[in-house]
Amino acid sequence: WEILTQDGADGVGDTYSAGTGLTLSGSIFNSVWTSSNTNIFNNNTGFVGIGTNDPLSSLHLQGSLRINDDTEGAGKVLTSDAVGNATWQTPAAGGGSFTGTGIANYIPKFSSSTVLDTSLMYQTGKRLGVGTTTPSGRFMIQQDAGASDTEPIFEIKDKGGFTVMVIYKDSMHFYVNDPGGTKAQNRGAFAVSGKNSTKGLTNNYLLVNPDSTRIYTSDTIAGFGVQNIGVSSITSYMKLNPTNYFIGHNSGESISDGKFNSTLGYESGNKLTTGDANCTMGYKAGNSINIGDLNVFIGNETGLLTDQGYNNTAVGSYALHKNTVGYGNVAIGYAALKENDMGVYNSALGMEALMSNTNGSYNTSCGYHTLKLNTEGAFNSAIGSLSMENNISGYSNTALGAYALNANTTGNFNTGLGATSLRNNTTGSYNVAVGSFALRDNISGEFNVAIGDNAMMANTIGINNTAVGAEAMKANVDGNRNTAIGDESSLWNETGDDNTSVGYRTLILSSGNGNTAIGSSSMITNAFGWDNTALGHMSLFSNTNGTENVACGKKALYSNVDGSYNSALGMEALYSNSNGIRNTAMGYRTLYSNTSGTYNVAMGALALNSNTDGISNIAIGRTPAFKNTTGDYNIAIGTEALYENLTNDKNIAIGYYALQKNTANNNIATGHYALQFNTTGTSNTAYGYSASRDNTTGGSNTAIGYNALLENETGQYNVAVGFNTLASASTTGSYNIAIGTNNLRYNTTGGYNTCIGTSAMYYNTSGSNIISIGYNNLNSNSTGSSIISVGNYAMYNTTLGKNAAFGNYALYSNTAGTRNIAIGDSTLYAGSTNSDNIAIGYTALKANLYGSHNLAFGIQALYKSWNGSSNVAVGNFAGKNITTGYSNTAFGDSALYGATSGNACNNTAVGNAALSNVAGDRNTSIGCFAAKNLTGTNAYDVVAIGYNSGPYGEEKEAVTIGSNSRSDSYGVSIGHNSEAMSARGIAIGHTAYSWWYATALGYAVQAFGDNSTAIGNGTMISDTEDNQIKFGNTSITSIKGQVGFTTYSDARVKNNVQEDVSGLAFIKELRPVTYNYDIRKENEIMGVKESEDWQGKYDVEKIRFSGFLAQEVDAAAKKTGYNFSGVDKSSNLWGLRYSEFVVPIVKSVQEQQTIIENQQKLIDELMRRIEVLEKK
Repeated sequence: WEILTQDGADGVGDTYSAGTGLTLSGSIFNSVWTSSNTNIFNNNTGFVGIGTNDPLSSLHLQGSLRINDDTEGAGKVLTSDAVGNATWQTPAAGGGSFTGTGIANYIPKFSSSTVLDTSLMYQTGKRLGVGTTTPSGRFMIQQDAGASDTEPIFEIKDKGGFTVMVIYKDSMHFYVNDPGGTKAQNRGAFAVSGKNSTKGLTNNYLLVNPDSTRIYTSDTIAGFGVQNIGVSSITSYMKLNPTNYFIGHNSGESISDGKFNSTLGYESGNKLTTGDANCTMGYKAGNSINIGDLNVFIGNETGLLTDQGYNNTAVGSYALHKNTVGYGNVAIGYAALKENDMGVYNSALGMEALMSNTNGSYNTSCGYHTLKLNTEGAFNSAIGSLSMENNISGYSNTALGAYALNANTTGNFNTGLGATSLRNNTTGSYNVAVGSFALRDNISGEFNVAIGDNAMMANTIGINNTAVGAEAMKANVDGNRNTAIGDESSLWNETGDDNTSVGYRTLILSSGNGNTAIGSSSMITNAFGWDNTALGHMSLFSNTNGTENVACGKKALYSNVDGSYNSALGMEALYSNSNGIRNTAMGYRTLYSNTSGTYNVAMGALALNSNTDGISNIAIGRTPAFKNTTGDYNIAIGTEALYENLTNDKNIAIGYYALQKNTANNNIATGHYALQFNTTGTSNTAYGYSASRDNTTGGSNTAIGYNALLENETGQYNVAVGFNTLASASTTGSYNIAIGTNNLRYNTTGGYNTCIGTSAMYYNTSGSNIISIGYNNLNSNSTGSSIISVGNYAMYNTTLGKNAAFGNYALYSNTAGTRNIAIGDSTLYAGSTNSDNIAIGYTALKANLYGSHNLAFGIQALYKSWNGSSNVAVGNFAGKNITTGYSNTAFGDSALYGATSGNACNNTAVGNAALSNVAGDRNTSIGCFAAKNLTGTNAYDVVAIGYNSGPYGEEKEAVTIGSNSRSDSYGVSIGHNSEAMSARGIAIGHTAYSWWYATALGYAVQAFGDNSTAIGNGTMISDTEDNQIKFGNTSITSIKGQVGFTTYSDARVKNNVQEDVSGLAFIKELRPVTYNYDIRKENEIMGVKESEDWQGKYDVEKIRFSGFLAQEVDAAAKKTGYNFSGVDKSSNLWGLRYSEFVVPIVKSVQEQQTIIENQQKLIDELMRRIEVLEKK
């Protein structure tokens, strides 16, 4: 024992340390050492317990201890001697003894060499605190409340007294060795390393060297992170892993599947979940990104509200601040695109560029406040400080330069290039301004183009103006539709409209409207004139009030003062004109001398050169109408045309020397030498080389073509058009019309003829009242009159009249036939004397030689009919092969096409290809392909009505009505797809079908049995059921009538009569039953295909019938040897004729009656005997 303290005379003390044994003297108060005393316990193992029954050592004291030896005293210590005896002794001075007091739970400290006091360390349970009595962990240090911010909380120094680690209120510093030039190692650096179970070092996780700071993480774990660990939640400051880098308070804390994201800043990318490849940097940058991809946000609250937006780039505080779903945007600069919500593909570069934009898209802004107030405007481009600053919803504008389009709000499609260009524009649209101050004051003007410094500077509301050049249209305010090209062009125009000026100082003073001036000094003095056009140096130079003039050429209309509506094209054209109006001059010095002449047109050098007062003349060519002075309303086109004319009026001469010698009025000559020698003839028209060349006094003639009416001198009212038409001397022939080469070439006295073609009516001499059109048409006719012939070679050989032919070779061979009409190529080609035929269509009735009263309408209709008469064929190829047949009627393409026999008569075919192969007589077919398959000469008296109806082959006296209906000879089929397939069958109804002598009546009725009759919807008689009649299908529930069915029973028709009917024997074998029908099974056995369902179709299956089974009845008859005729044993369904049961029933009743009578006799005899016995 080293120390044992005692607190007073009672000897109670605490043990601080112990040795291996204890020797006590004196007594333990109030204790009795007995076996039953529980205060002292010996467990017989060498351990003694005091106050405990479970001693764990040789002496185990539970509780307090008191030792008295009469030497005890306060402050004494219990010591032992060499052999272990313990006594109370006073501690020797300087021997390490100490005294003192303290506060509960504080660890003591030495306040002096021998005095204990309270330290800073406080122990509560297993926790220690320094500066705190409520440590939250095993060891906690708390700074003094009054400590300064620079006072360390915890500091570690090395052996040299240099700080290695120090912790302050707001920071923690680590200091490592920094020897220059040495290799960075664990020594001389700060490192956080891993360790394994053997406490051996593994990898460095954090290493800080003088040359670097390195953090090592495992790719397979969670990466690197800096977090605040709280009681209930964890705040992330930094998380780095192979796919995402998040640095900042709660940055990227919501990430789930997103990858390749990088964030830096407080809550930057805070709500990012699945978005990929986003990069955010700054306070709450991209805070709301959820699923958006490929965004870059750098700056304070950039892209703050972006949720689903993608492909956005924002650099600068508050850039794209409110963007939610907008995508493809680029915002660089403070508050650029700040308010953008859903706008897409915008680019903003500059402070507050596009700041107010919400939904506008496809905008580009570059510069301070560019497009600042834009909200919904789209497709705008603004480059330059304050350009388009006030735009709100204007779209498709382009502004380049400071203040360009600055005031624009809703204007659209404007382009401003240059400082302050279009600066004041607000609502104007479709303007283009290039140059400083161009269109500066424009407010609402639209469709203006201003290129050049100060161009259209003062314009406010003017529209549709174009100004190119420095100060072009500078003063324009509200003038519209003006064009000014050239420095100072239209300089002082303010309100004038529709002016065009091209050239230096053109129209410089004008305030008029609709003027065009091109060329230096053109219209330089114009003040009030309007709608003038001047093209050329000094053109319209003197004009003051003249309007609507056109001058093109040097000094054109030079002297004009008040003249209006003039056009001058050529050097000095209309040079002397002063007040003449509505003149047109084109060419060198044309209308040069004109002073007051009006409405003249002159084209060509010196044309109308001498004209002074003549009006409404036209002269075109070299010196045409050269001498004309006062003649009016003349037209001269060509060299020296109307050359000698002085005062004559209303002539037209076109061509070399045309009307050269003319002295008359109202003639028209077009062509070289046309009407060259005309003197007094009037109202003539000649067109063509030498047309009416020799005419002198003839009037009202028309000649068009080379040598047309060449030699005519006095003939009148003739029309000749074409080479050599009416070329010979026509002395008395008048009122003829000939159009074409050599037409009416030799006509002499014939009149009132119309001839069009080549060599038509070539040899006509006196024939009159003829219409002939076509090549060689009526070529041979000489005296025939009252004829109409149209077509090449039509009526080529005709000599008589009253025929009409239209078409090449129509009525080609006709000589004496009359009252024929042929329309179409080669129609009625072969006939020479046949009459009263009408043929319309290509080669219709081409072969007809003798037939009359035929009508053929259609391509090759009645093509081969050479002697047939009274036939009507309408349709392409209708009756094509009829040769001698008569009284046939065919309507439709290829109807009666194959009727070749000479006896094919009295047939009627209506419809495409109807009766197209038949050669018989008296057949009628109506419908497309009706009776198409009827063939042979013995096919007669057939009626086929309906699409593709009719017999197949050589059939006769058959009737088919309905599409696809068919019948053999003597048969009748009526209804769609109905067929009477064998002779004398009748099939009536949709898809009704009958066989030999059979009748099928109703929808889908089939009567295959010979001489059978099937009536009713779906009724079927098989091919084994001959000579039968059936009513209705398997769904019939009742057959009704007023009286019963009568069967023939005449004794005269019955042979081999016998009384071999089985009675009771047969009846007793029968088994009466009730049953329901299965009509599906019934139809299956009968081979009836299932049809569509209809209401009531299966009602019969619901009825409970009474009867017999046919097979059982047959077996009963056989058993009793009875040849019973009431059983129908078919190959499919068996049947019973219940009426025949009457016979065996009657027989059985008769047999029963005989039995009854015999029994009655026996009864009577027995009763008699009983009565006899009773009397006894």
